[in-house]
Amino acid sequence: MRGIQAGCKDQMRRGLGIAIEAGCLPERPSALLASLLYGGIGEIALDLAGSPDRRCAHKGRA
Repeated sequence: MRGIQAGCKDQMRRGLGIAIEAGCLPERPSALLASLLYGGIGEIALDLAGSPDRRCAHKGRA
């Protein structure tokens, strides 16, 4: 599982690097930003998965 996660996080880091180079995002260390975003996405997924009403959780009401 860690290998899959590392690959996804690496793709996110590369995508952020491309966005930074294109001027779409301000200069930031892309590895740190990728870790922050990846962790946040994981937390949201856990909240949705653990919610008794996923539709409400998805809309921010759970």
